[in-house]
Amino acid sequence: EGRKQHPPVQRLVIHTPRPFSAAQMELLEKMLAGWQLDIPVVVAVVGRCRSNGLLVFAPHGTTAVPPDGTWTRCAENSYLLNIHSGGKPARPHSGTATQVLPLRIGFSCNRPGHLEKEGVIDELLGQVYNFTRMHWHSPHPSPLPVTLTWPSRLASFLPGFQSPTLPLYGRYVPWFL
Repeated sequence: EGRKQHPPVQRLVIHTPRPFSAAQMELLEKMLAGWQLDIPVVVAVVGRCRSNGLLVFAPHGTTAVPPDGTWTRCAENSYLLNIHSGGKPARPHSGTATQVLPLRIGFSCNRPGHLEKEGVIDELLGQVYNFTRMHWHSPHPSPLPVTLTWPSRLASFLPGFQSPTLPLYGRYVPWFL
């Protein structure tokens, strides 16, 4: 019934701090084949450490800081996404400190040519940017997407659970991880 209400799945996007191994990708492809899903799998490797090895400047702008949410290609399938800790860069001499270091993001896909399709990289980078705006602790955006910070937060609570295994109910419902 869910397939009738929603358009078909176009691709699976996984945000992770480390690249997938060939064995992990093969296991994931087998699982998708078991569900009869023949879709591309995109792995977005989001660097937990902000990149400070490269400097990016705004072209033709009034400030030297690139606008929040803009990105720069630095290698094949490797990008720097400009995330400002306050959403906007600080005005000169305003007394506000805004951290502006680009977030390193690399993409890989199990389908050759998928990442080269028009608009795919824009959509994927926009998705990572939007996930940095989902922050539950404060009204200020997070420098990392919630798709990385939330699983880390859940894992930090795991030692406090009484059961060493996942309850039966939790095995068959979707998790936000």
